[in-house]
Amino acid sequence: MLDDLSKPVIGVTMGLTMEDHNPEIFPGYRFEFLKQQYYEALEEHDLVILPLPNTPHVEYSDYYIDMIDGLMLVGGEDLTPELYGQDKSDKVGETNTRRDYFEREMVFKAVSRKIPILGICRGHQALNVIFGGSLYQDLDEREEHTLNHRQTEKRDFSNNHEIEIMPDSMLAEILGKKSVTINSAHHQILRRIPDGLRAAAVAPDGVVEALEGTDDNYILTVQWHPEAAPDSEVSRAIFEDFSKKTGDFKRKK
Repeated sequence: MLDDLSKPVIGVTMGLTMEDHNPEIFPGYRFEFLKQQYYEALEEHDLVILPLPNTPHVEYSDYYIDMIDGLMLVGGEDLTPELYGQDKSDKVGETNTRRDYFEREMVFKAVSRKIPILGICRGHQALNVIFGGSLYQDLDEREEHTLNHRQTEKRDFSNNHEIEIMPDSMLAEILGKKSVTINSAHHQILRRIPDGLRAAAVAPDGVVEALEGTDDNYILTVQWHPEAAPDSEVSRAIFEDFSKKTGDFKRKK
């Protein structure tokens, strides 16, 4: 039995693996999953993980929100375009509406309680949409696109691109740098950034690579995958800061 229950608990969303478990092929098995790299990166920084199922009972979010000290939205399938007022194009892959709406409810409740939020890849896009922003459904829709954001190699930081950190941003304070190199594996990008969020980093072609909240809520999102290179200086700084902020929140509860 643990005597020390002081570690922050992080609610982590799960993905749907349609390509591996097609319901038409495996009608009796519907799978959701949590990539090990996500929770291992959090555990490395003294955090306890609570996987969040994508239940259609969004009212259950009232129970989950009471259990957590931080919320992390992770990567995965595309968001449903109807959420940001667009029809679905043929460039959009698999979507999971149950996940979209459950995550939205968890974000609303986390923001209202000032629970720290970290978004990664799809989570970066989801926070933007949940706050009222929009996406390009595919990189090719953006005429200004110049970089290859679809890294196909191993998602370390060895084959990727640089980003510029906004000098007055929270991210600049966390990383202590003006620019860093990151990995990149996505086909959708932010289009309109809503009130309540602001760009914290941009790629050389202008693609917004990080967001943060504009008030005293701790919200940080990154388009790249820090969990895929957990030993990098950039990744460690991000997870260390998230751990500190969730620890601060837990102590104030």
